[in-house]
Amino acid sequence: SSAPKTTALQLALMLAGVLFAALATLSEAEGAAAPHEARPSSQRHLMLGTFVGVLSIFFAAVNLLCAAELGTSLGVRPLEATFYSALPSAASLLVPTFTVMHPSWPGAGPMTDWQVFRKVMHLSPQTMGLVVLSGIMSVLYSFLQYWLVKNLSPTYTAFAGNFNKAICIGISIWIGLESLPVGAWRVVMVASIFGNAGAFMGYGLAQAGRQDADAGPAKAGGADPKAAKADVGGAWPAPAKA
Repeated sequence: SSAPKTTALQLALMLAGVLFAALATLSEAEGAAAPHEARPSSQRHLMLGTFVGVLSIFFAAVNLLCAAELGTSLGVRPLEATFYSALPSAASLLVPTFTVMHPSWPGAGPMTDWQVFRKVMHLSPQTMGLVVLSGIMSVLYSFLQYWLVKNLSPTYTAFAGNFNKAICIGISIWIGLESLPVGAWRVVMVASIFGNAGAFMGYGLAQAGRQDADAGPAKAGGADPKAAKADVGGAWPAPAKA
């Protein structure tokens, strides 16, 4: 097989990143309130959120593997994969958009996303410009994701997604949207965030070092660097022939 093999160092760094992410979740659960306070509701929400998060990780992995397979077997380009996946993604959200009720804002009862949309259009139509902007940013993020799958690997892309979530937690704490847990779990939370970021950084450096090492023999053999250079909008690498 022509697929790059994962080294022991990369595997150890990946496992460390997952461990730090798990510790961050555990510290949030254990330190969210004082030990004497009863919080069955928050515990149920945490368990539900953890379950949904596990499902999210599973289906995200399936998405990346499908993207890699489509790229190698059918020659789908990253930009094409981005727009091909947009329609089924939007279609999958149609039913919950019109049917699922959820809290909206103080002073208003539960509303569906469609009802929220109509209310915002009535009160502040210009705000929808931010919605359009977020859609553009979502397209760019999806393109970047598929581009990483093409030029690096699905494993690296999944790990990168885990890293940006850890960074978002840190930013949320910094600007006051979230708060650190109480007691010793505060230290565990901070250490977990930095540990996850460090594991990702180490994985990226190991990946870059491996690519440089693999590129050495190719240059020595007279390979054309321009031919080997990946084109952002170009086709995916063809599968190796036996």
